[in-house]
Amino acid sequence: MSDIYEVIGINRKNQSHKNDDIDKIERRYAVKYLDQTIMSDRARLNSGAIELAVETKLLSSTSHPNIINIHGVSGCGLAGFSAGTVGCYFLLLDRLDSTLEEKIYRCWKRKQMELRKRRTGTFNKVFTHTPKDDKKGERREFFIHRLGVALDIASALEHLHSLNVVYRDLQPGNIGFDFQGNVKLFNLGLARELRPDKRHNGKLCKIKGSVGHIRYMAPEMALGRPYNLLADVYSFTILLWEIISIEKPF
Repeated sequence: MSDIYEVIGINRKNQSHKNDDIDKIERRYAVKYLDQTIMSDRARLNSGAIELAVETKLLSSTSHPNIINIHGVSGCGLAGFSAGTVGCYFLLLDRLDSTLEEKIYRCWKRKQMELRKRRTGTFNKVFTHTPKDDKKGERREFFIHRLGVALDIASALEHLHSLNVVYRDLQPGNIGFDFQGNVKLFNLGLARELRPDKRHNGKLCKIKGSVGHIRYMAPEMALGRPYNLLADVYSFTILLWEIISIEKPF
């Protein structure tokens, strides 16, 4: 099976591939399965299997325009993990064109620099300045576009939170854009439902492990303390700052 797939990205313990045959038709898909490098490591294999199983369950039970769609799973189901070979369990997902990280530091960064150069040139021409030279409208549109992306991310998070699910790994590398430019939250393997039996002091939940990227991780998660849906809100504020400023927070 791997002979007809080309690697398009590696996401933590998982690997995504595009199907060259399917790519010839209008709808585009990605196949996601465990990376070969972890198949001989029982601990990492178990962890990766859990992540894929969680992602399958969540994506199969929810639908939102800004969350990646699942189109199918391998026919052998979860039993595929017992085979211990690459691709025995896989997900068929939307194929994405780019990630937010690529968008920020390749496209938006370049656009920001171009607008700054134009602005400097325009305001230096004091006596030849005309309304036509004013790029405020373009800068405003650029800002509104980025703000719209942030709102779509917030909408996806709001939907997960309405299901009492905490995403736990919000970062630019886990947010993508499809070929129509729509925002898609993906990599839901670390998401967890905040069940009543995990409650600690009423409102907080004690969940094992500090997960996600440290730059976007809420302090309570990093310290191994109980947390709740607000951990995602913290991550979103850091991400929002990055989207608006087009700079890494720290």
